[in-house]
Amino acid sequence: MKFLSVIALFCQLVLAAASTSYISLRNQDIVDGRVSSTEDIIETATVDQPIVVLQFVKAKILESLAADDSNVPFLNQYFKHGVTNVLTDETSLVEPTDDEVFIFKMKDLEFDPLDVLKDANVEKKRAIWFKFYGKEYDIRDVDQYLETIVIFVEEYLNVNVDIVLNSADVMTLEEFDNDVEMQTASHTQTHSKPTSTKTPKNGSEGDDDILSEIWTEGLLMCLLVSFILLVILLVALSWISSLNISYGALEKSTNPLKKNE
Repeated sequence: MKFLSVIALFCQLVLAAASTSYISLRNQDIVDGRVSSTEDIIETATVDQPIVVLQFVKAKILESLAADDSNVPFLNQYFKHGVTNVLTDETSLVEPTDDEVFIFKMKDLEFDPLDVLKDANVEKKRAIWFKFYGKEYDIRDVDQYLETIVIFVEEYLNVNVDIVLNSADVMTLEEFDNDVEMQTASHTQTHSKPTSTKTPKNGSEGDDDILSEIWTEGLLMCLLVSFILLVILLVALSWISSLNISYGALEKSTNPLKKNE
């Protein structure tokens, strides 16, 4: 039986998914060099300086954000400017059992975080821990959910809390930044209009462009029609001027016989 239990324990350790903790420390009393695990950070948290733990047991938040980082303000700000420490290859985090730690577990984002936090007595907690067991989430919904949690705790306690975001990611922040830069560059090239960078060696090409703008097809047709009408007018005037009418033909004829009668 002992042998079987050892094998089972070994299997659990092998199958335990490695995770990465992205930590935003506001507590100046914690020295970066002494941070060796997320458990250490949780243990150093106090009621006056609490910590918010956002753990995604199966979901890969950073990879989802890299695939779609539009309209995700909280996570973008967190990963690009808020992270102070990154702890990789962490196994499943151990939950504290004391009464000063509030832990809420869920699979889907079906619970309103405000309703959960209002009943949690966060003012008496040194750690507020949300565990998400779902494998995939809409990154935009996650962004709004996490932002609501952090804003409520900070405004309720009037303190800048330390934040630990633990997820099943294997992507590093450097890979994330490179991936986002590549996507931004490709998006810019796709939507930008091509501009000509070549300059003519002489003024002939520029002159041709100007002439092509002036001598349009409509203008040429108007000139052609005007020329034809002008020719017709000239021909008509020449015909009129060539007519010869004698003055005698316009006089009234008289019959001398009628006068003698």
